[in-house]
Amino acid sequence: MDGPDAEIDCDDNTLSQAVAWPDGQYTDGICLSHGAKTRNCNVNNFQYGISVLNNAEVVNSVLSNNYGGIKAVFDVEDSKLTITDT
Repeated sequence: MDGPDAEIDCDDNTLSQAVAWPDGQYTDGICLSHGAKTRNCNVNNFQYGISVLNNAEVVNSVLSNNYGGIKAVFDVEDSKLTITDT
C-alpha cells in the first residue's frame, strides 16, 4: 500500500501463509510505503510481518511467528515509522 491515504484495517483478522516463512511464497505480509497505515492486523508465517519504505504507521497489530516483525527502510530524510500498541 502506498501513500498517506492508503489504509488497511484488518478488524483483528489474520493474514497468514500456510507454510512458515522460509518455504513460503511471499517474504513480506503487508507492505507499506510513503505514509500508508495498517491497524488491527494479525500477521504470521512470513519472513517479515510488515515491510515499510519511508513513512508508515502500524497500530494495534500482532506480528507473530515471523522471522522479523517489522522491516523498515528509510531512504528519504525525515522518514518515520509510528508504532502504537503493537
